Amino acid sequence: QLFIPLVGEHQIMNSLSVVETARALNKRGYHITEMQIKEGISTTRFPGRMETVRENPLCIVDGAHNRDGVTVLAREIDRLLKNKRLITVMGMLRDKDYTFCIPQIASRSAVFIAVSPNNPRALDAEVAAEHANKVCKKVIAMESIEKAVETAISLSKNNDDVILVCGSLYMLGSAKKTLMEE
Repeated sequence: QLFIPLVGEHQIMNSLSVVETARALNKRGYHITEMQIKEGISTTRFPGRMETVRENPLCIVDGAHNRDGVTVLAREIDRLLKNKRLITVMGMLRDKDYTFCIPQIASRSAVFIAVSPNNPRALDAEVAAEHANKVCKKVIAMESIEKAVETAISLSKNNDDVILVCGSLYMLGSAKKTLMEE
């Protein structure tokens, strides 16, 4: 009987962990009501995790930048977006497992736009594009996150398209700003 505003099957398990933790604390003398638990979960926000920032076209940002995060994101893409045309903007840091992460997302994308996050540890967009090219037919490398997002929007053809911006947390802020301004 919970409303969980976060996207992803794993968020159900996380919420159930919260419920059970609160109940265990109650057994130890704390007083957390069922209403407080429900309200706490229903008002939870997790920016940058399967966050919808725009509806037409549907634009999602996710800070998946490591093996675990990308595995969960790929599973949710398969579950929730399987009948959609996915246009992805992705940037990674070169000290992350990009050889695993990029193909996982690029293989699910109709268009993959590789970018370099604004960070000294950024993976070069051309290197990211090389890894995406192995599993995606249409790959573009761009240096500017803002231009990459604008390009993704311009490539969106209809309401069945979804724009996904993912990877380094260092790029999500400017990507979200561009998505909301466009």
